[in-house]
Amino acid sequence: MPNLKSLLPALLLALPAPIPADEPRLVAINPALLYYQAFALVPTLSEGDKTDLFTTDWRGRPLDPRLEPLLEGHDNAFKLHLQAARSTAPCDWGYDLGQGPDLLMPGLARSKAVAQVARLRFRWHLGHGRQEQACDDYLAGDSFHRRLRNRIEAWPRPATPIASWVHAWKERGPALRLAGLALLVTAFVWVGIRTQDHGGSAPAPALVAGSPVGPLPPPSLAAYQAAAGGSFEALDDLLSRQLRATAAGPAFATHSAGMRTEQLR
Repeated sequence: MPNLKSLLPALLLALPAPIPADEPRLVAINPALLYYQAFALVPTLSEGDKTDLFTTDWRGRPLDPRLEPLLEGHDNAFKLHLQAARSTAPCDWGYDLGQGPDLLMPGLARSKAVAQVARLRFRWHLGHGRQEQACDDYLAGDSFHRRLRNRIEAWPRPATPIASWVHAWKERGPALRLAGLALLVTAFVWVGIRTQDHGGSAPAPALVAGSPVGPLPPPSLAAYQAAAGGSFEALDDLLSRQLRATAAGPAFATHSAGMRTEQLR
């Protein structure tokens, strides 16, 4: 009968190899797969809930407390969106663009809903003092819309109504940012995150050279609206360019170490 000493080497070989604590996870998963999984985790909404989330205009007024359970119900879906944003694998949606106007894109309608919920979740987090979670939701939503838009940009220009809408979306580029994601999100990025980073008294840097609006005023949403002439479209464009032109990007990169800096450029 073999003794314990002779069995010890075999037992050691049978043990599973230890996994380093800092080994990255999910970096090689196709982000599109995670996005499709996130779609499946979106809660079922009543018609009233859809009205509150997607139809009611919450700009310029506080979010109603009844939105809280609706936004909280998207937590698991946004966890997957954040995991997808951290993935370094190519995002392959599996679309055969060779089908032209006949191509079905089931994720497109859902993507608009994601953008609207991301915008409200950002405000909701900031309203409860959760600036890190607000930052994560912004990064997840921004990465998602970039990956979707980058795939659609390869589509040739067909002559169907939906394709015309997609082409108009493409032509406006970052100023549209998928259903107006940047309109309030970027405003609260600047007001909530950058102001905190600089003690609330940082001077606002200038916009891109040649901008018609000149230097930005102190960080407040009202000041942004005044600089943009009060126009919804002008404010959207102003805030979108501001995010790319200022030091807001490194502040996000510092917070979210798992994010790739190039996602913020």
